[in-house]
Amino acid sequence: MVVLAGMTVRVAVVGSGIAGLTAAWLLDRAGHRTVLFERHQRVGMDAHSAEIPTGPSDVGVDVPIRVFNRKLWPTLSALADELGVVSRPISVASSFSETTRQTFFRYGTVTAAKVSFPYVPPRYLSPRALAIISGVAQLRLAGGLDLENGTLNDRPLKAYLAEGEYSETFVEDFLYPAIGTICTCSRDSVAEYPARVIIESLFDIFLAGRLRRFTGGTRQIVRRLVANLPDVRLGTGVQQVTASDDGVDIKLADGVERFDHVVIATQANHARALLSPTAFAPEHDALERFRYDQLDVVVHTDRALMPRAERDWASVNFFVSPEREQAASTLWVNRVEVEFEGQSPVFQTHNPLWAPEANKEMLRVRLQRPVVNADSLRGYEMLQALHREPDRRIWFVGSYATRGMPLLESGVRSSESTVAHLGVRAPWSTPS
Repeated sequence: MVVLAGMTVRVAVVGSGIAGLTAAWLLDRAGHRTVLFERHQRVGMDAHSAEIPTGPSDVGVDVPIRVFNRKLWPTLSALADELGVVSRPISVASSFSETTRQTFFRYGTVTAAKVSFPYVPPRYLSPRALAIISGVAQLRLAGGLDLENGTLNDRPLKAYLAEGEYSETFVEDFLYPAIGTICTCSRDSVAEYPARVIIESLFDIFLAGRLRRFTGGTRQIVRRLVANLPDVRLGTGVQQVTASDDGVDIKLADGVERFDHVVIATQANHARALLSPTAFAPEHDALERFRYDQLDVVVHTDRALMPRAERDWASVNFFVSPEREQAASTLWVNRVEVEFEGQSPVFQTHNPLWAPEANKEMLRVRLQRPVVNADSLRGYEMLQALHREPDRRIWFVGSYATRGMPLLESGVRSSESTVAHLGVRAPWSTPS
């Protein structure tokens, strides 16, 4: 472990997603001279937000929209509390439709005595819906027991479901579309996800009725994390990172700067591109094990990307197509952003089945999202071994760089654990 307690050093953080922002904030708070580099002109976590008119002013919407709950996102929640960012509960109602936009299943939640339960309206109780409900109950019971008994290991989800003889209707019409949207990955990637990771998280995300949204969006966290950082360099791309005898050199377009430590907070594939494959062979070996899937996100007002009948609309609307590799879904922004309540409908569609009308499209972005599989789990272990090296000066953080689903929580948690190697402690305590 490299311990910097009692020392003041110069640290570069490359990348300003949630992991980079958290690392920079923690390091600066500990008194280190921290420089944050971001190649975009806006801070990375807020780089793709959309400004949407709502009467007298514009309101920013996250792209993609981020939600959380305190059980599965404890470190993010602790960070938000420390920053004074408030949140509110949101609707978790979801619909599932054919590509014809005909809805075949929908559920919401009801709350009694402070406990939330999933609820399916009677008009959706068809044989297909009952097969989905039966599969949910089976996975919750059998999967919960397997998780408790420690028998899941890292078996791929596809193999686990086949062993349990789960119905095709449950798997193809509910489970794979839901996970593909949560994890923003392809059908094949969902099949290779460790079953343990899915079962640990799925029910608390989709069925517990506990999802929340930061008031004003995640840009509120961004603003407070950046507010007191003394040196934030937007529009400044790092070209290369090299080690020297007494530090780490960062090559920029206009020269080279030396730092005592560098925290690389980019995607794994981007981090690999910054490092020489010969000088950093172990790092390359670890980083190349992380794979990314493509995600297309469109913000628009086109109702043709929602269920055909408005009574079927929900906060999240999934579209099931066995011919498509990517999960398609549309979020009804008005249901998750309080500023849009009472306004004309605004939507955010992930991997749309077809393009919205040109005059109804507000923003379109293409992102890459990390995938979790057996290879990435091995890559994580390799990174942890590198971080334990006594003279290490180059560090890696990101949603890919920890166990579990690659969500905002993962990014914050990876930075918290990484800066701990440098003797920096977060001002909160969270469950292990």
